[in-house]
Amino acid sequence: MPAPSPVQKVMEQTSMVTLLALLIAQRKVFYGINQLIREWKVGTGVKRRTSQGLVREGWVQCSLEFDWTKKSDVMGAAWMVKNDRGMVLEHSRRAFVGVLSLHQAKLKVWLWVFESMRSLRKKKVVFVSTAEDIVEAIERPTLSPALQYEAEEIKSGLKAFEAWELRIGGLEAVRSVYFIAKSVRSLGMMQSYVAAGHPR
Repeated sequence: MPAPSPVQKVMEQTSMVTLLALLIAQRKVFYGINQLIREWKVGTGVKRRTSQGLVREGWVQCSLEFDWTKKSDVMGAAWMVKNDRGMVLEHSRRAFVGVLSLHQAKLKVWLWVFESMRSLRKKKVVFVSTAEDIVEAIERPTLSPALQYEAEEIKSGLKAFEAWELRIGGLEAVRSVYFIAKSVRSLGMMQSYVAAGHPR
């Protein structure tokens, strides 16, 4: 197959720019404006691995994690929000009871985080989690049929934000949040809270 000529390349890029402009104008960008632009440039709408790096100006980063086991229906969950300079703005913990499956646990955590971000009026959010399977189900639905209900509910929740991005991080990227979530089951801290600033 012959390589595309320079003229063909310019036409293809022009078509992509036109498509982006139309989608943005109609507010039908599935992964958000920034995600679609990234998809054009690097072929994916999410970052497969990330650290706790800074986010773009005007955005916040929300790291989330949970602690659940099938031996108990009690789950601890937590999130932490940082601004574009890496400063912790808020953090929160919540205890859930009656959580009977891992899929249910993941969905409850995401929906709770979305509700919290909306309450705090966060409009542009980078969500960082270790839930690679959830992100995979959102990005490539046909590869994760068992998680389609959860993926659809999460996609619906994301519509509340002006712009968003999903990032997959290892445990080191959400370590502080994990320890907060783990305190529910390991230390019996069942009281939920939202607090400003860095955890003490």
